Order: sequence, then C-alpha cells, then structure tokens
Amino acid sequence: MNFNFNIAFLLILVSFFSSSSTLAQKNELRGFLTDSVSGEPLIGAHVFLNNTTIGTATDANGEFILKGIPNGKQLIVFSYIGYKNQAKPIEFPVEEENYLAIRLKPDPVQFQDIEVVGSNKAWRRNLRKFEQHFLGYTPNSREVELVNPEVLNFESYNGMLRTTSNAPLEILNKALGYKITYYLEESISDFDIFTAGFYARFEEMPPSSDNELEKWENRRTETYEGSFVHFINSVSEGLVNENNFTVFGTRFSRVNLYYEKDPFSTEMKSTIDYYSDPEPEDKWVELFIPRDHQILKVMYTGEKVGTEIGRRMGFRSQTVNQMSWIEIPSESVTINKYTGSYSPSTRYILHGYWGWTHRIPEALPDNYTN
Repeated sequence: MNFNFNIAFLLILVSFFSSSSTLAQKNELRGFLTDSVSGEPLIGAHVFLNNTTIGTATDANGEFILKGIPNGKQLIVFSYIGYKNQAKPIEFPVEEENYLAIRLKPDPVQFQDIEVVGSNKAWRRNLRKFEQHFLGYTPNSREVELVNPEVLNFESYNGMLRTTSNAPLEILNKALGYKITYYLEESISDFDIFTAGFYARFEEMPPSSDNELEKWENRRTETYEGSFVHFINSVSEGLVNENNFTVFGTRFSRVNLYYEKDPFSTEMKSTIDYYSDPEPEDKWVELFIPRDHQILKVMYTGEKVGTEIGRRMGFRSQTVNQMSWIEIPSESVTINKYTGSYSPSTRYILHGYWGWTHRIPEALPDNYTN
C-alpha cells in the first residue's frame, strides 16, 4: 500500500501502565534514590507517573513521596541528569510496605559536554526534518517550542533520520499550557512515517491571566474532540455515533481514501465488529480489523479537515469531513484509551487526518479529564 498524498504516523511509546478509574482512588509511594556506584543520595531527581502531571523530586536526603497515584498498574519513572533513566511497573494498591530503594547508574553519554551545533548546516537541516515529523502542521504546532534542541543527535541514512538525545528535551506547549519533559530513547523518521520511544512528564504552565487559562482549557477540549484518543474513548463508552464518528471496514484501494463511502466500504453498525473491552475498569482495550476487510476507516463530522491539513492530504476543498484510516498489521492491537499508545507486542499505523495530527502538540496527559 502506498499513501503518497498523505503522511502515516506510527507512534511507539515505551511500555507504561495505569488505571482507567479516573483517579478515583489515590495512593502514595515512598523511597529514595542513590548513585549505584558511590551510594550517595541523588538530590533533586525526578520521580513521576509516566505521561501524567503526577510527579515530585527527591529532597536533600535523596528521599521522595509521590502522591495522587491511582489504583491499577502504573509505570513510575526515575530520572536524574547524568544517569540512565529507570522505570518500574507497580500495581496499586500494594499489599506490602511500598518503600523503594532505587539505584541509578551513571550514563557516560549524558556526562559528555553538549556540543554547540547551531552553525552545523547538516545538523540544522536534520533538526528541521525532525521538527516537521515531531510537531506536524496543526494550529497547535505553531505554538510549541523546543527549548533545548541542542541535546538532540541525528544520524541520516538511506533517507531515514535516527534521533537520540543526550539529556531530556524540554518542550513548551503554549497552545495547551503544558511544559513537557520528554525523555527520548530513540526516534526514526522518513518521508511518511515517524516512530518514537520515550517517557514524558507533564507540568501545568502558570497562566499569565484568567483569559489565558480559559484559552488553554478551550484548546484542550478542541484538541481532544475528534482525536484518535477521543475515538477510542467513544468506542469504549459506546458513544461512537453520539460523538460524531462513523466507522467503516474497507480494503486497501486509492479510491476509498477520498470518499466517505466507496465500493469497498461497509459501515460498522456495532462496535463488537472491531473492538473488545475485556476489562472495562482497565485502560487497555483491543481494536481489530473486521472480518472480510483490510483496514478501518473513521469519519469525524464534528469538524472539517481545515486548510493546512487538507492541502497536505491532497484535498482541493478544505470543507470535507475529517477522514482517517487505521492499519493494524497484526490484525489486532491493544491500545491505551487515554493516550492512544499501544502495548509493545502490537502496533497500528494511522493514515489520513490522524496521520497528520496525532503528534506531541496534540498530546494530553493521561490524567486529563474532558
């Protein structure tokens, strides 16, 4: 299959877990962090629940108390500049005393001085390519700033761009009001695909006024509505049609990409044809390709495609409905219904509108509530 008029987006998140009980029950975790070699306490190290605003830092003794943790399987991330990140899955509530002793290993790569690369033409060219794939072309992307791009390292080969980082990438999303600390393990990008493995910590930015806070809240709602995460939640809650989504099973064919209905499409009247939620209280759900079809096509009628994305998708008119396609190479995929990420053993590829918009400028924390 060759979608040469749009971009496909493949997102890989480092495995993480949490509960879908909307933070109904809270837990806390205590412990301390030390250098694995010297045994000295690590002061000011970050401890956070992955992809949320729930986090803290170690005190002068290297100790921490992480509060507000919901029930369920969580991934707690421990990070300190100059040391390798460590992530520990824990299921809450814990039956035994939850006091952790974490020993972080020094990372020689992070101890290296960051080279000044602003005058390097090849590096600047690769940075522009990375930003195009990483940020996309939505209205939000124009208000996202990479504070310290100099921590990024690029390797280009056979048209592919591999990106790693010497330190966490600091991101200011001024459209949604979040500071994101982005712990990039590795990303791979080329013309029509972007993959990334990372941890992320969200922090609320302080608004300069009540008007700015209201703007952020409105933009968060606008960003969520019609998104892939909104779709997954709508399916989980049995509100697909009520939330302006229509789902089709179809085949790989160029003609079916431009039209709401095509000769190969069959509207899926029931979610049981493409979705299962074996444990409703868990955040993980399963999406699969309907029988006798090759791909899922999703139409959202709550908002039109827009000028910039429509142009890049090849539509002459920007008044068409948002059309996206979900490719599932393994026939089924286990998805986090809060972030749209998937478990390491399965994957999906988004094409069409979501292929252009399921990016970091549209990212909301796990514990965001609409």
